[in-house]
Amino acid sequence: MRILLTEEKVNIPEGCIVTEKNKILTVSGPKGTETLDISHMLLSVDIEEDALYVRLWSARRKETPIVRTCASLINNLVIGCTKGFLYKVKAIYKHFPITMLIEDAGKTVIIKNFLGSKCDRVIKMRGSAIAKLGQEKDYLHIEGPNMQTVSQSAANICQKCVPKNKDLRVFLDGTFVVSKGTVDQ
Repeated sequence: MRILLTEEKVNIPEGCIVTEKNKILTVSGPKGTETLDISHMLLSVDIEEDALYVRLWSARRKETPIVRTCASLINNLVIGCTKGFLYKVKAIYKHFPITMLIEDAGKTVIIKNFLGSKCDRVIKMRGSAIAKLGQEKDYLHIEGPNMQTVSQSAANICQKCVPKNKDLRVFLDGTFVVSKGTVDQ
């Protein structure tokens, strides 16, 4: 059985501009500009004054969740371009102090002295994500307008600092995501 119409509404706040051309959405706001390509999705996107409608006509039951997924991706871009996303990463250590350095204007993070090792761990930020040292000790702030690139950059930092060939119940050193949210919070 086919569902005649599946529809989701995404509110567009003031100060945010959404344009669509050939199923490529461009969202621009005070924090930056991001694009989303939905040409592979069989959807129709209609932009009105203060809202955006994602519609799917005559779909089967398995095809309807794509509408909510697309609406959530667009909503995350709108939030990111107006407020910006912020992930806080903390370096936790017991004996050897972990030092974090920022290079290339926030595009590269270097982690030194993890478990006393001499080799440095170099992590490049993805997309438009930028890393900054926090005001508190051992904190790193990763921010940007795209939630996917910010969260993936934070995950890459956490994955680089995992103790290998050791008991993880004893060796608790590493870098961990402490909080997630928007920059304005």
